[in-house]
Amino acid sequence: MPPIQAHSRPDRSALDPTVVPASHISRQPVRSTWTLDRLRHERAIALGHVLENSTRNVYNSATVSYLNFCKLHNFPIEPTSDTLSFYAVWMCGSERPVKPSTVVGYLSGICSNLEPFFPNVRNIRTAPLVSKTLVGLKKRFGSSAKQKRAISVQEISDVQSILSLSSNYDDCLFLALLSVGFHGLHRLGELCWPNDKENRSYRRLIPRHSVRVEDAAFSYVLPAHKADPGFNGSHIRIVKRWDSIDPLPIFNRYLSARDNRFPGFLELWLDSKGRTPTKQWFQSYLRRFCAPDITGHSLRSGGATALALLGVPDSYIQKIGRWSSDAWQGYVQAHPVVLHALMSETRQNI
Repeated sequence: MPPIQAHSRPDRSALDPTVVPASHISRQPVRSTWTLDRLRHERAIALGHVLENSTRNVYNSATVSYLNFCKLHNFPIEPTSDTLSFYAVWMCGSERPVKPSTVVGYLSGICSNLEPFFPNVRNIRTAPLVSKTLVGLKKRFGSSAKQKRAISVQEISDVQSILSLSSNYDDCLFLALLSVGFHGLHRLGELCWPNDKENRSYRRLIPRHSVRVEDAAFSYVLPAHKADPGFNGSHIRIVKRWDSIDPLPIFNRYLSARDNRFPGFLELWLDSKGRTPTKQWFQSYLRRFCAPDITGHSLRSGGATALALLGVPDSYIQKIGRWSSDAWQGYVQAHPVVLHALMSETRQNI
């Protein structure tokens, strides 16, 4: 029997009418041809925008620690299941130990930075030896997360009673941030700039021109957040929910002071020197008027807890706080007060 010969299919042009109808070809707009260098250049720019500056800095730090580990132990830098698992054990058990959950993030950074040189690194990262090593490290060195206490409605009211009559501009700013952060379930990074200048971006600042004030509410546009890395923007609307802490007069008082002092500035939140407040600035104010166990994250968790105690359905709280489904479930599990309030509301509706 004569051998069977493979017949290669003839190449068809993308403009072949048997592949693409002529009616569709005629609709294509005219575009210039780019050189290969231009294509590579534009792709490099796009890849450079994948990671936020803060994430990139963490990833670079993780990669440096991995390279140092390989140098100290005379290992080749090419990742293998052995070197990655050894690195994880070394980081968790060294003189300055790192939490296993942090090591997981480090491995993600190592994979991200080394993938252009070692394309198979992500498959190696998910190898059974590496995965099982991480599970064992979590059981051996893992510890429960220390959740900051949620701020209460009464504590917000106490600060409001102290600062509501102050004529100091920064006092007005802090009280407005405190109120908006609590009612809007904001992360502190959505209202304030990072302390590290390298991690700041004007694209993340809430613009003044997006503010809309109504009779019983006000709103603005949040350009981006953790669940919106594509900068689609979220429309935030703040309304009064508790009689003792009405956010509208607090916000209006700050807005009037801000517009009188800085009428031509883009940013919504500005301190007395015309600068965007940093996390450090806010936290220093917070320590002056709140208990030591209250931090910037306490606003978000406090607002969510207060809404749960009001009987607001958990699906609404998740949307108000812009949580992804997995993040919301993790948050509820980590905050027993919220879980208890949601369970109590469910029992009442049965």
